[in-house]
Amino acid sequence: MFDWISDAIDWIGDGISSLWDNTIGSAVDTITDAIWDVMFEWLFNLIYGAVADLFEFINASTSSIFALSWVQSFIALFHSLAWMLFVCGLIVAVFGFVNIT
Repeated sequence: MFDWISDAIDWIGDGISSLWDNTIGSAVDTITDAIWDVMFEWLFNLIYGAVADLFEFINASTSSIFALSWVQSFIALFHSLAWMLFVCGLIVAVFGFVNIT
């Protein structure tokens, strides 16, 4: 008997819903998408900038570390040790060759 009331309420609800979806809902979706795009772009730039700064720091550190005097002394020590090892190996090889013949 009062089915027409529920049909009228459904019709009004459907009208309000379609009005919301076509006007305010689409505007809210557009604004929300724009906000998320800006936030993700900011987050990406923040992470990318941090990684870029890290690699730039590593590059600057490794290129300037060889200018330190103690590092050059350490490299000179191993350079001298390498030549001593070469000379010892050469002497052992010569004496080994002499003992064979």
